[in-house]
Amino acid sequence: MSEQYLYFYRHQYALDYTVLRYANVYGPRQIPHGEAGVVAIFMDRLLSGQECVLYHYQDEPMGMIRDYCNVSDVVAANLAAIDRGSGEAVNIGTGKETHTRELFDVIYDMLKLYKPDLDERLGIPISRPARAGDLKKSCLLVDKSKTVLGVEARVMLEEGIRNTIRWRLSQVS
Repeated sequence: MSEQYLYFYRHQYALDYTVLRYANVYGPRQIPHGEAGVVAIFMDRLLSGQECVLYHYQDEPMGMIRDYCNVSDVVAANLAAIDRGSGEAVNIGTGKETHTRELFDVIYDMLKLYKPDLDERLGIPISRPARAGDLKKSCLLVDKSKTVLGVEARVMLEEGIRNTIRWRLSQVS
């Protein structure tokens, strides 16, 4: 609906705009409270010695599929949108599908490099059924971000997780 309002204001009042639709954004300073921000939630729980929960549908034991986009790529898209994308709606993400379990494994394995004493039992998340409203798959088509804004995701998941872990560990030291 908000995009429709922008469209109306563009034609009614000549308001220029660019809509950015974000994938699952993660990175330094993400808070682990609430249900959003699974990267921060997994990190916080693992560093606190608590087990993590992997929600999934019965036919998909690896969990939901998401597009995880690093905050630095989101910042680049926002800066590009200042001068580009007039009247456009653009998806900002990587276009790469990642199961929740794959994400968890990257986080756990990377944390283990920095914290070799991390409890091995925490390396297997608790399996729970999907919650009401959980989408099986959400991965964005991101071709327009390159053609319209001239940007594309540059931070791959492993690098982004490593940078986020480094930041998180600097906060607890």
